[in-house]
Amino acid sequence: MRPVKKLNAIKWYWLAVSGGYAVAAAVLVARVLSSGSWRAELSPLYALLRPQFSPWGLIALPLFALLLALLPRLLAARAHVFLPCATLYGAALALAVNMLWTGVADLPARGITVFLRDLRNLGGSPAFLGSYHELVTHISDHGHVRPPGLFLFLWSSVKIFGQNLYVLQAVVTLLAAAAAFPIYALARRFLGREASGLAVLLYLLSGSFVTHGVSYDGLFATLGAAGIYLLVVVAQKGRWRDTVAAGALFAIAAFSSFTLAFLPVLGGALLIYYGVKERAMGQLLLRAAAVVGIPAAFLFILYIASGYDFLANFRESYRWAQTQASGGMNVFKLLSGWELPSGYPHPSYYRSYWLWVPANLFATFFTLGIPTAALYLWWARDLLRRGAWAKPLNAVFGTALVAFLLFNLTGVTLGETERIWLYLLPILTIPAAARLAEAEAAARSRRFRSLVLVVLFSQVVAMRLCFWIPW
Repeated sequence: MRPVKKLNAIKWYWLAVSGGYAVAAAVLVARVLSSGSWRAELSPLYALLRPQFSPWGLIALPLFALLLALLPRLLAARAHVFLPCATLYGAALALAVNMLWTGVADLPARGITVFLRDLRNLGGSPAFLGSYHELVTHISDHGHVRPPGLFLFLWSSVKIFGQNLYVLQAVVTLLAAAAAFPIYALARRFLGREASGLAVLLYLLSGSFVTHGVSYDGLFATLGAAGIYLLVVVAQKGRWRDTVAAGALFAIAAFSSFTLAFLPVLGGALLIYYGVKERAMGQLLLRAAAVVGIPAAFLFILYIASGYDFLANFRESYRWAQTQASGGMNVFKLLSGWELPSGYPHPSYYRSYWLWVPANLFATFFTLGIPTAALYLWWARDLLRRGAWAKPLNAVFGTALVAFLLFNLTGVTLGETERIWLYLLPILTIPAAARLAEAEAAARSRRFRSLVLVVLFSQVVAMRLCFWIPW
């Protein structure tokens, strides 16, 4: 990556940010006009245009002002101080911003109440494991596409904290904000302390985290971010204990959510890149076998002990998703793969696939935050320069970008990516923070970071005031 030499580069950056907002506004206005209603579905975003305001959410303003006031000290703090503070702050800010629309009475996310009802329908205890693939047909649509790890976590939470929705909401949001820990750890392998802190703040101020980190998808964000960190460590010839940790985490991931499917794709891409580059394919293949073998052994032992059949659960969830996709659902409400069940019309799937390949990227980068997206694209442009991949950061996150684009082409996820791909944000915020730090060094000013955070916060507030988030 060539150094940013002039302040003019920052001016061009803000021009690009303005253009990004103009394009996003044009897309959303076109959606509203095409629907003929100002309370329209805002596809490709997972939102509906329903402006609403509650004064309870105004607490977000002094919270953000506090961040700006303490920003230099916060970013200069050591990890054991910064990370707990960032986690608590991120959770508090997300809840406060959501209260701009929900107020206090409606603050608990709909997903929490839905999954509590699902848990009761499953019998309310871990005994459901043995017949989960059959019982899954009797729970909510969102429950259909999830393995039982989520419900076991919810059962544990209820046992510890009770069924108070506000307490459960706080626990979920804190765990989602805890993705700060693996994001920071990954960033510190390539960046300094302040830039790593900025990567965490770009995550915590993203529209994806603020609007969906309060739902149970936030749990998978932390799990996925930890998986990304461990994959990078293993690919860079970490210790065997890192390999075992990655395998254990993959076992938990396989038991918790099918939406974490990007992790093996990223692992394969890193394996190929580092295996070829460092001529260590044999050693990396051995590590990959361990990372895959540990979750396979875990699921086999679980099947013997409880009767839970992972493959049957996956087939049932996959069949249900395919049936819904090919049975005439709105093309902007799909979670689907390549194969289609017989007996259903399926032209809508193929139309939706070509709509969603670019639409997934639009939704992801818009809710990432247009200032962060512009920083990331500014960084990605330099990957085309000769010698750029020699830098470790560019090698890892350039490989992640290739894996991400290929994963999008598979059609496994069609829509709702700002929710489903929340755990992918580390591969976007860390390069963006690197570019932000470099631009500040060239300009010899630290005002750039504050302005980026202000614009991010303004976007999140505007989104939450205007959008009803169904989940």
